[in-house]
Amino acid sequence: MLDAKITVYGAPWCPDCRRSKQFLGEQRIPFNWVDIDQDQEGREYVQRA
Repeated sequence: MLDAKITVYGAPWCPDCRRSKQFLGEQRIPFNWVDIDQDQEGREYVQRA
């Protein structure tokens, strides 16, 4: 899904992140998922935001 315009930064242990990911999937809305537990750049981005 490289052409997705939505990027969700989250972690598997985050209930809001899981709900967001589930909702987007159910609505067939393309999105990129960045697991901040596994992606150092993503984690740093979230910390700066």
